[in-house]
Amino acid sequence: MRHITIMLVCIFLLVGSGISFLFAQSANEDLARLHSIFVEKGLKKLSENPAIRNSGVIEKIEPLSISYAAELVSLLIASQQKKLTDLMGQTRDTMQQVQATKSSWFGNMKNMFMQKKDKISQAASQAKNWIPELKNTLSSKAASAYSEAINLMASGGTPNSAAEKFIASLDRLQIDSAIKNKLQTTTNQHFKYINNILKSSLGK
Repeated sequence: MRHITIMLVCIFLLVGSGISFLFAQSANEDLARLHSIFVEKGLKKLSENPAIRNSGVIEKIEPLSISYAAELVSLLIASQQKKLTDLMGQTRDTMQQVQATKSSWFGNMKNMFMQKKDKISQAASQAKNWIPELKNTLSSKAASAYSEAINLMASGGTPNSAAEKFIASLDRLQIDSAIKNKLQTTTNQHFKYINNILKSSLGK
């Protein structure tokens, strides 16, 4: 019985590793240019503000925007990979509980599969559906929010309020809390840099 249990654990681990590998491959293939698309659309929207368009601000902030966008995409991918890892960890914990129980082995296995049979498919579904969601979010809603956040600072808003406005546009991605804290810090700092450029270029 113990050998069968170990075999089943290995199957779960292999499938989980396969999901992570497929997610990483898909991310590499589909998201390689996403940070550039985000910046392109965000700055194009920003150029609709004549004061910013005619002040040379866009040319000055573009390198900062590209660097920030690359880190943004990296953090968002890390968040999703962590969620998938946590999901697979729940399945492994269940297998360990089955081994530790004194009840019927077959009864416990049946119960385990009834409760956790969807974990693998759930993880695979998340990996498959999340990448298009990320692409759609960053290339539309988030890109617009980025330009709006910069316009907010140009009108006297603070970098922190601009960062809060932008991060709110990412809510649908359900970012892991620890990574969201890091994203908040990174975004606050980024908008401080942008705000300094706005002040020097717009004379505010």
